[in-house]
Amino acid sequence: MSDDTDETVAALGRIEATLDDVEAALARLHEGTYAVCASCGRAIDDERLQADPATRSCSACAPAGVAGATLVREPTEGRLEGRSLAGTEGD
Repeated sequence: MSDDTDETVAALGRIEATLDDVEAALARLHEGTYAVCASCGRAIDDERLQADPATRSCSACAPAGVAGATLVREPTEGRLEGRSLAGTEGD
């Protein structure tokens, strides 16, 4: 694959991971568990939620050095399978 294709696939993976995080946050909102830390059960403060509305952890449970961010994870394997990347064929 070309460098452009690799970058496009990587960007799509990041976008899908973000979409997964947003969908999970919406599900927590509907379940009544939004703004509750998934690790300790304490409330997630408003400042942290402003920085990252999809966060699953409070400041105390967040990874060190990651202020306001959700845990970074790799996209789910296989999510891009069967998708056509427009403009990448024959590059």
